[in-house]
Amino acid sequence: MTLLSLPNELTEQIFLLTLPTLKPTPSPHHGPLLLAQICSLWRTFVLQTSSLWSSVDIKFCDTLGKSTPEDELLVLWLSRAQDRPISLTIRGSAKYLERARLPPLLDLLQRFPNIVHILVYLYGTNRSVFTLPQRSMQLELPNLKTFHLSHYQGEEILAALSAPNVTYLGCPDIQPKPMLDFALRSGAGANITRLVGVECRGATDDLRRLLRLVPSLVLFQMRDWPNKPLAPAFSLLLDNKLLPNLVNLTIHYPFYIAEYPALLAIMQERFEAAKLTRVNVTVHTRSHQSWQQPLDQWPGNRTWKRMRVLIAKGLNLRMTGPDFERMLPLDDDVISSDEYPDDD
Repeated sequence: MTLLSLPNELTEQIFLLTLPTLKPTPSPHHGPLLLAQICSLWRTFVLQTSSLWSSVDIKFCDTLGKSTPEDELLVLWLSRAQDRPISLTIRGSAKYLERARLPPLLDLLQRFPNIVHILVYLYGTNRSVFTLPQRSMQLELPNLKTFHLSHYQGEEILAALSAPNVTYLGCPDIQPKPMLDFALRSGAGANITRLVGVECRGATDDLRRLLRLVPSLVLFQMRDWPNKPLAPAFSLLLDNKLLPNLVNLTIHYPFYIAEYPALLAIMQERFEAAKLTRVNVTVHTRSHQSWQQPLDQWPGNRTWKRMRVLIAKGLNLRMTGPDFERMLPLDDDVISSDEYPDDD
């Protein structure tokens, strides 16, 4: 009865503070569903406290033997958030997706327009796990701020969306053209500050147009798999008129020896312009037989010394890769091969 006498706002804060620190998942072993099992009074408070349901991280797995499949739990969970801004993360892998029941992604976005952040990670499958939109379908999502879709159907789904206020756009392994069309259709170019997973292979003109459209970009993650040295997409970063506010640069790229001076020039010019502060490079130079180069042709000490100077001045540089340690000079003691944190 004492709890009943407290203001609703205070009761809500109590429940928020009693939640486990784990990610909110639709499980009876985690909050808020765990709290709802304590007694009928607590269950009433939990179900009425919409802020407890405004964030969910759901992993679709084997649904056999479960009384309520994940898709129904997800819809029920999001409904309890009422009008609050929702942060939604969906995960899955090929091991379970064949039997899992995934709600159509666009249906979710249409039914819950208060979804502000959505991140979808579906790995190891080419199966059509989402119902694709009709070509004429256009869904406008003015509240959407974050959109990340790791799945091979990302291009088709992105083509059906318009999100004028999106600030984070992540569509790994998608060519620049669909992302460019999305930004133009949405009028979101000036708002986008993070662009993740851009597949830059053979798309120089589209990439240049895309980068011109996002002058406020502070984080850029690019992927490229060229078949010859100094790919044009990579050389675009030498133009400081593109991405003038870039702070964080991540490159997943099979480097050739001739490209290390270009990489160094990018870091020097953008760092000295007092903008770029962090660079993550995944080196795949020796990950394919056609790209293998003799170890005596790796970048020389002069290149590493210039990189050390940038690090000493404050540049946060992380270089990783299958053979990264083998290409380091023997006296290297600055450039780290430690795994760097994810940018997501």
